[in-house]
Amino acid sequence: MAAEGPEMSEPDSRLQAAADRGDPEALCRLGVDALHRQQFGAAERWLRQGADAGSAAARNALAAMYLYGMGVTADVRRAVELYEAASEAGHADACFTLANLYFVGAAVARDDDRAGRLLRKAAVGGSPGALRVLGFIHARRPNDDGGGQKLATACFTAAAAAGDPLAMHIAGMRCLHGNGTDADAGRARYWFEQAAAAGVALSVRRLASLSEVTAEPPSPESQADALDDAADFQWPAQVLEPLQPISRAPRIGFVDNVLTGEECDYLIMLAEPSLMASLTLDPISGKMVSSTLRTSRSMNFQPVTKDIALHLVERRLATLAEMPVDHAEPLAVLHYRKGEEYKPHYDYFTPEAMAKEPRLSASGQRLVTTFVYLTDVERGGGTDFPRLMKTVEPRRGRALLMHNCDPDRRPYPATLHAGLPVVAGEKWLVTLWFRERPFVQG
Repeated sequence: MAAEGPEMSEPDSRLQAAADRGDPEALCRLGVDALHRQQFGAAERWLRQGADAGSAAARNALAAMYLYGMGVTADVRRAVELYEAASEAGHADACFTLANLYFVGAAVARDDDRAGRLLRKAAVGGSPGALRVLGFIHARRPNDDGGGQKLATACFTAAAAAGDPLAMHIAGMRCLHGNGTDADAGRARYWFEQAAAAGVALSVRRLASLSEVTAEPPSPESQADALDDAADFQWPAQVLEPLQPISRAPRIGFVDNVLTGEECDYLIMLAEPSLMASLTLDPISGKMVSSTLRTSRSMNFQPVTKDIALHLVERRLATLAEMPVDHAEPLAVLHYRKGEEYKPHYDYFTPEAMAKEPRLSASGQRLVTTFVYLTDVERGGGTDFPRLMKTVEPRRGRALLMHNCDPDRRPYPATLHAGLPVVAGEKWLVTLWFRERPFVQG
């Protein structure tokens, strides 16, 4: 097969010659290079040949093309087959992707036990994503002797050292606040600088607020023993503080510390590159449209793009809502800058909208709203309930719960609410709405 593009250099020609001889890793490298250049047809051909020749890395890359529809028609069944084959061959990143799919129940039946085994295998194999997720899991362990926090730090640091930009940021946060390690502003700056150089915008903002200290790289001591212990874990229990009510009918209240600061930053980092102007539901047509009511930016996570850490956040919010997690709409992150707001509105659907838009009626009424503030706000940005004459002030990690309908599914007009304008600073929040039936993607 002739290579696409300009005349090849000598190393490229040697790689081509190896691929022509059927070398699995050469075929994989050509496929991955073509994928990076968005030459999807060539990438699929090279990777398919590499997969057929036995390359686990080629199977993993080809599976990603099929799972996410990267230049090809999405084929989740074929993607899962390829991930399974790659994971059986010991490919750590394939194990991690499969762990996420089984835990979320995306493209495969949900299986927490299998997800756990795959996550352990991925972490032991050195998958940065798996180490990062293990960090969040251990950080949620009960505060017994602080061992969970030390293991969390070991996982985040190992993922950061392996080149994971999101873990670099979290390692910086841990160094900054002394969570599971000694506080060290110099090491914090080092990790924030590494993450910022890798394109993490939140790390750039953290650096701007950090005092002038010299960046100090971490010491190169081995963390192998800690990581061996980290691979032994249990799924965290979803324990919440008591609800602080502001209304009993409709049931509305808030709970603090639902998310940690690290989890809040994680959601912001994942969402920020994909933010777009927010849409609202037109109550007449049932369509999502642009509106002056809402001036934020937002994005939604789709099932196959979620990792275990994100799904644990969803399960925590489902516990708060006392709703099955499969009744939830896609997890959404919203960002409000200075002057932006969401004017008074309802979250429930009107009968007219549900009658005109089949995708709304398929999953039924939006019964419960939950959201968590991901940042403090300098001034403004509260959630106002004008008919109740109550306002909930934003606080990082605070969750708000709102039942939009009574037990007979009749909407509560008193749930009229608004996101007040941000006067100073910015507001980030993550939202999860729950429907009366399992959510069906429209």
